[in-house]
Formats: sequence, structure tokens, C-alpha cells
Amino acid sequence: MVEGANPIAYELEVGNDGTLQLPEALRNRLGILPGDLLTLLEADNGLMLVPTRLLVPEITERISTIMQEENVTLADLLESLDEVGEELFNEQYGHLLPR
Repeated sequence: MVEGANPIAYELEVGNDGTLQLPEALRNRLGILPGDLLTLLEADNGLMLVPTRLLVPEITERISTIMQEENVTLADLLESLDEVGEELFNEQYGHLLPR
């Protein structure tokens, strides 16, 4: 481990099967447990490994709050699902469709 003011760098060895073993101190500090998901980001010639947060509970709570604030029911959302889905698809991929 190479320590600086910030960040801390760890030297890891890639196993024959491509596995990396994270140092125990790092796992403990970040609360990483066996089976947790990590996201590996590739940028230029480097890699960054970050814990993946499961956002479903946070997103669900936020949607529920917005629905209450806007007085929107689940039936309202489901009724517009096809139309909104088509709009989003066309927005993202419409340029790929033949004209």
C-alpha cells in the first residue's frame, strides 16, 4: 500500500483466474462484504473499482414521494407507460431507425 494525503493506493496482484483480493483494512473501512458488487470503470489507461450501491430502495421512495406530491396514482403511471416508453425509445434510438 502506498499512502499519500489522499487518495490511498493499493498494489494488487491479478490471480491466474483474473481475481483480485482486496486488502482486509480496505474492505473493513469501506464496509465491503463477501458477495458485495463492485463496479470496475475503465478510463484511458487506468481502472477504478467502486462499491456498487443498490439504489432500488432509494429510487422507490423518491418515486413514491413524487407521486404523492403530484397526486399521481399507480393507475395513472401504468396508463401512460406505453406512450412514455415509446417517446424515450425514439429519443434515444430514433436516429437508428430507417426513415
